[in-house]
Amino acid sequence: MRSFDVIVAGAGGMGTAAAAHLARRGASVLALDRFPPGHARGSSHGQTRLIRLAYFEHPDYVPLLRRARELWRVLEHDSGTPLLTECGLLSSGPADGDVIAGTLRSARKHGLTVERMPAREAVAFADAIRAVKENLRPCKTCFNLAEEEVCDICRDPRRDQSIVCVVEQVRDLLALEQAASYRGLFHVLQGRISPLEGVGPEKLTIDALVERVRRGQIREVIMGTSPNVEGDATALVITQRLAGLPVELTRLARGLTVGASLEQANREILADALSGRQKL
Repeated sequence: MRSFDVIVAGAGGMGTAAAAHLARRGASVLALDRFPPGHARGSSHGQTRLIRLAYFEHPDYVPLLRRARELWRVLEHDSGTPLLTECGLLSSGPADGDVIAGTLRSARKHGLTVERMPAREAVAFADAIRAVKENLRPCKTCFNLAEEEVCDICRDPRRDQSIVCVVEQVRDLLALEQAASYRGLFHVLQGRISPLEGVGPEKLTIDALVERVRRGQIREVIMGTSPNVEGDATALVITQRLAGLPVELTRLARGLTVGASLEQANREILADALSGRQKL
């Protein structure tokens, strides 16, 4: 009979986190739960979870939440799957109520950015967000979000028109733009191939990408798909579709991120880091 160093009773949010960190430290762990992972019967259940940073319950939660965000990024890196989407949060209530007062207390203690606005300004702000959402549409060239037929990136004459980076979603494009080191164009696939979810090549914008390359102006296509099975399958299909066309195919570098440790990296990340090593 197999033995374990630790047995975790309850594989909910806390239980699975405890089991994962123990296993990362080399312990043999068994997590027990009555239901399969991701069930809707626990306090932290389901496939999604909203995590607040300016916790109104008590300021001492904030350092824990910041650490949790770091660990989500490590898990994203290890799995090659986007897991954490950071966004703003709108909290409403009486100015002297527990929610608003507690949120401001946590923000002041830990230097968090919080904007206060009266009800009238909040309604106007919500109307502005709604108007932006209603006016946005996919760019007819690259499928980035745009208020006009062609997005600002495609219309910018300062961008290198001969290089296109292929990404899965607009959020991937935004991440690369924030790095401020890429001056080429983009192509948003609007997803990635996932047979389990019924997403095949025909549901992506691969045909439009092929047409862009056939026009002859593009000399390099950079694969910026996720470094996982589905992302690699998507890149392989694109590579096959572009075979025979006069274009160079490259992919984003993979491997260890700055600040990462070898101990926390999985086998695939280490293999990519070794194969993509550079001269000093």
